[in-house]
Amino acid sequence: MQTKPEVELDQTINSSSSHTSFKSLTENDKVDDDELLIRDGTDHRCLDEWIDGPDKKPFFVRRWIPKGKVLSKLIFLHGFMEHVARYDHVFSLHAKNGIEVFSFDQRGFGRTAARTKSQGRTSWSQALEDLNFFIVNEADPKISFGEEVIKVFLMGHSMGGGLAFAYSTRQPSPIGLGLITGGLILSSPLIQQASNVATNGTIIRLGSFIGAVLPKLPIRVGVSPEDICRDKFIQEKYEHDPLCAPIGTFKGVADMILGGKRLISEDFKNYPKNLKLLAVHGSGDKVTSHDATKELIRKTEADEKQFKSFDGYYHEMHNEPDELKLVEINFIIDWIKLRS
Repeated sequence: MQTKPEVELDQTINSSSSHTSFKSLTENDKVDDDELLIRDGTDHRCLDEWIDGPDKKPFFVRRWIPKGKVLSKLIFLHGFMEHVARYDHVFSLHAKNGIEVFSFDQRGFGRTAARTKSQGRTSWSQALEDLNFFIVNEADPKISFGEEVIKVFLMGHSMGGGLAFAYSTRQPSPIGLGLITGGLILSSPLIQQASNVATNGTIIRLGSFIGAVLPKLPIRVGVSPEDICRDKFIQEKYEHDPLCAPIGTFKGVADMILGGKRLISEDFKNYPKNLKLLAVHGSGDKVTSHDATKELIRKTEADEKQFKSFDGYYHEMHNEPDELKLVEINFIIDWIKLRS
């Protein structure tokens, strides 16, 4: 019997949850290329490593592992021009709630790019191949804790959200898609740019042509620190983070923007109906379009789907000031735990 789709459109969140209070990290995340973080806390461990991915390219990886019972596992994709260490405060809370998290600095970004001086050098097809590689390696159905096999979730933020949805709609389906048994979570996904920063269509098409001929040709791109969130400390840290340098390539940027447009115009039709879907987006986002995400979820057919709007929140909802960030972080934790 088919389950009636669960759809919640335009539902805003204004109250906080009570899992735990937010505490800023004291560790300095800007470690040297060869220095790996191993933090052993009272309720979880945080581990860094390097893993050879497709074409033997070394990828920087970070894991957040609960010390108690593991309820589920989350594979996470970060956004454009950033890196996974920026999510330590987010996924430490996930691990404290029994959710193991695996993430990696994507090709062309973070420490993965810094090691080979390849900032921005990526493409839609390469990113999807990398994601499939790590899903197959991390979501093996034989993974179990005690007698229970855990559910595996896939989540992406911004560019990573667009990639995560794209992964679920490829034809033929990638071999790793069937290993995502818990659901798909999109955080401020790049489906379309916000109207105030939208790139002219002619420029995008020109960039795509240039990228096809010269895929490594760099271009200076950037997001204003004031547009990512309303926390002044985070804005300043982002602006001076060498791993968030405003550098991309014509190929990578054009693929990202054009790929997002295809998701809402055609690719959504290929979404697997049995894969639970959650999208969260702030109504004050100045980077990616809140309304495009809402429309994508409306058009996508899934047995269970939900769009959650956070009133007034900026692009990085998990970095909003004070307790505001906890509202969004804990909402996602709750959603995962209820389906684990």
